[in-house]
Amino acid sequence: MAKRDVFLVAPTGAGKSLCFQAPSILTGNLTLVVSPLLSLMQDQVMSLRALGIGAAMLSSNDSREEQTRIRKAMSKLTAAKSSSDTGELRLLYLTPERLAKSKLVMNLLEKIYASGRAPNGYADACDKVRHSVALAIDVQIVSDVAGHQRQDYERLAALRIQFPKTPILALTATA
Repeated sequence: MAKRDVFLVAPTGAGKSLCFQAPSILTGNLTLVVSPLLSLMQDQVMSLRALGIGAAMLSSNDSREEQTRIRKAMSKLTAAKSSSDTGELRLLYLTPERLAKSKLVMNLLEKIYASGRAPNGYADACDKVRHSVALAIDVQIVSDVAGHQRQDYERLAALRIQFPKTPILALTATA
């Protein structure tokens, strides 16, 4: 909420997800959640939707229709008028690979950011604009089973340059 990056280390079940979900819901901002765990993303999206919160997940398993629906929801965030629609997209979950390889998603994020509705992160969003982009990165699994770094996590560093005023929350669990 204070426009600062955060690195949070907490035990499993300590409420790390709430640290990015609550600000997104309270301010009406779009939060991009990068996680390597499809099942966790599916569970969180289902739980948020059950509460009437606009949440979606983009993965390679999605149908073309679902991908189109999500891209349309993202496009609505660039519109000049803000909406009070509670179903409006608030949290978008992606794998690091999906984010790194999807030029269309990156283009939409750039449009949301450039629309003037994402100038300075959460604090300004509360006062001046309705939409902003925040980034939550689950860094629990940054290497594969063989211990190799997942290269798409390294590519996420470019987001700091692309979206310089976007707050980043990196999360990991303790053993």
